[in-house]
Amino acid sequence: MNALSEKWKQVILVLLVFLTVVSIGLTITLHDARDQSKDSSLRNTTEITRCTTITEPGKYVLAEDFGDQKSLSASCITIRSSHVVLDGANHTIRGGGVSDSTGILVSHSQRVTNVTIHSVTVIDWNRGIYAKNASDVSIQEVNASHNSEGIAFQNTSQSTVTRSLAKHNLFGVVVDNSSEGIEVEGSQIESNYADDVKRWEHHSPERTNQTTNDRRTQHR
Repeated sequence: MNALSEKWKQVILVLLVFLTVVSIGLTITLHDARDQSKDSSLRNTTEITRCTTITEPGKYVLAEDFGDQKSLSASCITIRSSHVVLDGANHTIRGGGVSDSTGILVSHSQRVTNVTIHSVTVIDWNRGIYAKNASDVSIQEVNASHNSEGIAFQNTSQSTVTRSLAKHNLFGVVVDNSSEGIEVEGSQIESNYADDVKRWEHHSPERTNQTTNDRRTQHR
């Protein structure tokens, strides 16, 4: 009887050792998979150190302050691809204060969709951030100040400005009559010289009186 009991003890001990080894192996495999996923995510992030045009989907991050664009009719960063995240990493894109210049332009003739811009400051531009022929553009935690137009939308739909600042521009937020579903929430759009929020037509500008904080603008 004792011999049988000892045999069962040995069997149970072997099973416990086996289960422990399997558990350790699974843990190592899971950690390796997470590390590989993290490495892959980092590899898919592109650093930006100067004015450029983005033509491929992906995540892009500013690595430093830059800009000071002196030429006319120029955009510092142009996003021509859908499915783009631009992380400003709290850096500044500075313009040269010239006419018809743009800090960040989201535009393509075939329409751009699903673009996120966040954590960036754009100052001294004709337009700080400008979305044209686009949809589903999300602008988050940006500072668009000391421009002619802080944030502008043209022929753009279902887009948002959240937790952002637009002060000391000529106009804080500009929305044209062909845009719809533009929402401004949780943002400080104030102390702009001509108007905080302006709705306009291409050839006949019209000013509107609107409140400035936590507002929602719907254009039909």
